[in-house]
Amino acid sequence: MEGQGMTSVEDAIGSVERPGGRRGLLAGRPLTGPFLRNAPFLCIVALHFAAALVVHLRTGQPLPVDLLSSLSALFGRFVPVFVLTVAVWHFLRLALVVRPTRPLRRYAADAAGLVQPARLVDGAIIMIAVTVLTGSVGFFKAAIPEIDAFSWDPALARLDRLLHFGTDPWRILFAAIGTPRVVTALNAAYHVWLLVLYFMIFLAAFSGDGAYRRRFFLGYAVMWLVAGNLAAAGFASGGPVYFDRLGHGDTFLPLMERLRAFSETSPVWALRVQDMLWESYVGDGEFLGISAMPSMHVATSTFLACAAWSRARWAGLLLSLFAATILVGSVMLGWHYAIDGYAGIAFALAAWWVAGRVPGAADGRRGTAA
Repeated sequence: MEGQGMTSVEDAIGSVERPGGRRGLLAGRPLTGPFLRNAPFLCIVALHFAAALVVHLRTGQPLPVDLLSSLSALFGRFVPVFVLTVAVWHFLRLALVVRPTRPLRRYAADAAGLVQPARLVDGAIIMIAVTVLTGSVGFFKAAIPEIDAFSWDPALARLDRLLHFGTDPWRILFAAIGTPRVVTALNAAYHVWLLVLYFMIFLAAFSGDGAYRRRFFLGYAVMWLVAGNLAAAGFASGGPVYFDRLGHGDTFLPLMERLRAFSETSPVWALRVQDMLWESYVGDGEFLGISAMPSMHVATSTFLACAAWSRARWAGLLLSLFAATILVGSVMLGWHYAIDGYAGIAFALAAWWVAGRVPGAADGRRGTAA
């Protein structure tokens, strides 16, 4: 591997596991090998989905089939873009940095290494599992109002003010950077979040670095189950945007009025999404789920930053800045209390740390192969 850090696509998605390593030991098991290589993650997904299925059969709560179909179709449209991005990145690196004697031959050889059958099978299985996990997490998230009808909002709002010297964090942020264009930019970053998340999942799923892949998806599953389901149910809250609609008072109406006023001069797309989620919550349409504590946008962004730091410093810095942007946006757009984001950061760091202590995932380090 030439250079240090994530200077090539191969570094970004991991070098090929060598015959003497874990994959080589499973090479004689073409049917079970991919499942054994990714057993911890796949077992968690299977158990979580089984639990969702049991609840569905006993209560009649609908499974989010339409949502899964939409997300799968969306990811399917992303994949060609991701593949093209990887191909162009590697080509430019060869042409501008490495400059091999025979660039086309080198490019073809590198491409052949990236499309090994075992790697493609592993990646496909993991992507299916991620889709299933998304569905089961969404299923349990939709059941939160049956457990607690968002009673934690007043307490979280008070804690937010206590931590920020008696002032709502959104007021502090708007006083510092609150202009229509800044809000629009933060909203755009919020929309880009899903693309960034899927791209990092794509790179990890098809990585040849087995330790990195196992750590990434084990931590990803733990984060969603503990933070996205258990903590979300234990601290059920709707967030500032729904504070008044949930009957908690008009504390955050000035924030929402500010956003609506800004939308007259610069787009604030979050307002439409927030109304759509509320209509789904109170109506009979497909319920996408409302949950503020902890912020899974911030949690996932922080988790991606942890993963990026394990590959290269520049990538870690870039995604850390992205996570910070999402944190600020989550507060200024009314989605979350600041404490939701702080909790999301803590859950993400804990999930990455725990996953790194599991045998088979603990040996993934910057610039190393499994």
